[in-house]
Amino acid sequence: LSIRRQRQMCIRDRSHTINKIFGNSFSDMLNCYRTKEACRRLSNIASYGNLSIDGIAKGLGYKSRTNFTAVFKKYIGMTPSEYQKIAKSNLK
Repeated sequence: LSIRRQRQMCIRDRSHTINKIFGNSFSDMLNCYRTKEACRRLSNIASYGNLSIDGIAKGLGYKSRTNFTAVFKKYIGMTPSEYQKIAKSNLK
């Protein structure tokens, strides 16, 4: 087998193992973690208030704000800006 083919098989095997053990794909697990971390950052005005939503998205590895917003809304049920607005209002 070629090195490329062996690498593809390893990736597929790891992906299958993750799906089997955790019941989720690696992408789902990563998106869930990133969304939880986004919530933490959007709520922590003292540490992250100087960052824009784009800055938070990029800091979590998203290349596009559109993709970040779509994933965030899928998991949280509102956009990051809506979430941040609620978090800021709870500080008052």
